[in-house]
Amino acid sequence: DDREQVAAAAKKKILSFDPTVQNNDIIVIGDTPHDITCARFIDAPCLVILTGSLYKKEELTALKPWKIIQELPENRQDVLGLFKQ
Repeated sequence: DDREQVAAAAKKKILSFDPTVQNNDIIVIGDTPHDITCARFIDAPCLVILTGSLYKKEELTALKPWKIIQELPENRQDVLGLFKQ
């Protein structure tokens, strides 16, 4: 899949800047099953945003992403808080 190759290339680029980056330091954010598979391909967590998604929460939950939220918070601190939980 092209998305998987894009994810692999992005991860490779990140590691070229900082080889100490761990898989859990990279988070794929998306709203489709493809985004979840893409994250899994590079062994990274996937944060699913439901707002705007064409998929039902149940469909996405069944794929076991790292976290599912209704919408991305507007406040930057709240966004950062998602990654500390």
